[in-house]
Amino acid sequence: MNMIEIDGWVPVQPKEFHMDTLTLSSENSGEDLTGYTHQDPVRFKRKLYYTWGMISWADCAALLQKIQAKNGVNLNITYPDRDSGKIETRTFLAGDRTGGTFYLIDGEVWVDGLQINFNEHGGDLPT
Repeated sequence: MNMIEIDGWVPVQPKEFHMDTLTLSSENSGEDLTGYTHQDPVRFKRKLYYTWGMISWADCAALLQKIQAKNGVNLNITYPDRDSGKIETRTFLAGDRTGGTFYLIDGEVWVDGLQINFNEHGGDLPT
């Protein structure tokens, strides 16, 4: 099992992965004058967070180039979904691509701590 596949391509696997489920609510949501909170959910979207350990500069570049080839949009990400308990493939937009400390080890460049998050495009409707 892989923690991430991008459009069927399997990159070097991350050392950490976690997922958030975001609730998007309509303008009818909020607090009333009595302090009671009303929520009218319209979508549930996933946000995926990945962190890589020490990877080669070439692997780091290949991963970032795969994402950038589609301008970071409409990426079909396959991942283990916490909510469904299944391997899912959904469409995501690439978010921030941060970190990555460079090291020179035995004449080769390595990158440690690259972080990328993905925001689901669309999401699930409430049932």
